[in-house]
Amino acid sequence: MMDKKFHVGEGGYFTRKLVELLYPVRVTESDCGAQEGLRFPRAYLEELIDKIVLEGSANLSQNALEVRKERASFLFRKLFLNRYVRDKHGTWALVDEEALEHLFRSSEDIEVRSPVKCATKNGMLCSRCLGLDPSKIREGFAIDDFVGVMAGHTIGERGTQLSMKTFQTGDYGFRMQRVSSFFFNLEGACDKGSLGYLEYFRRICLASVQRIMSADTGQSVDMLATQESASDVGGSLLQTIDVISLHLEILYREMSRLNLQTEAQMLDCLTDWRKRGFFTALSFENPRKRKGGKEKSDTEKSEAIIASEFGAENEDSIEISPKTTYAFCLKWEDIYGSV
Repeated sequence: MMDKKFHVGEGGYFTRKLVELLYPVRVTESDCGAQEGLRFPRAYLEELIDKIVLEGSANLSQNALEVRKERASFLFRKLFLNRYVRDKHGTWALVDEEALEHLFRSSEDIEVRSPVKCATKNGMLCSRCLGLDPSKIREGFAIDDFVGVMAGHTIGERGTQLSMKTFQTGDYGFRMQRVSSFFFNLEGACDKGSLGYLEYFRRICLASVQRIMSADTGQSVDMLATQESASDVGGSLLQTIDVISLHLEILYREMSRLNLQTEAQMLDCLTDWRKRGFFTALSFENPRKRKGGKEKSDTEKSEAIIASEFGAENEDSIEISPKTTYAFCLKWEDIYGSV
């Protein structure tokens, strides 16, 4: 019973971290006008098709062409379905089921409108760079949709389901915290700009829960994303978590924008009241971290002392989370103005 509670608690905390980080991200315009999308080289896609391992129907005993077709269908659906892709005429065309087949048969690189390349300011997004809302039927995202919350809840909920699944199947060696650290690890990718997302997505595709659980402490994420066969490493983490690339792109963009490369840096950011606002930090965890604070006394101050310091600040403190505006019955524009 205690082990079950621990599993559920870790899964819930994973969701909480995601939602708290992505809460402010919302749609503020229909089209940012970005001329450049996220480019997926054909060689990169071919590598993923060759190396990704899918549990269930796709296995090495099948006909090689059937295995490859199933892997390609899985990847292309996760990446491009219901997204805007640059066509042969240079315009952005929506990808439906029929167009997806044409993309698969093509030998050209694929360029897609993406949150990673969205030109909307202040960390917000436009509807065009997001494509169609996966929770609706043939509808795009509306202005003021909190897509960050959607992405955080979607990824986190799959993590909670994974926690429960491993408990019910008797896998007591599973710990969601290790999966969480893997998702928040952008080291070696964050400093590559939009190309870094390709590396991040590759890691998610080629890693597996089994490898993450069995990895030695300090083992690089690139080592975890090196799969040789399905017999000893299990299926792709992307298949296990079962999210689309759009959700991961939103997470990657926000972490890159805030220059966060590890889970530890992300937690420091979420609890730093000088960066995020006192009430925003307090709504997540105790806002103990001071900007640049390295001394022990900086991290052990009580909430009362931090609150008194907050009240003595000469500069205005901007609250990042929309939750704080709701708490004081204010409209978004009262705090942030129009964005």
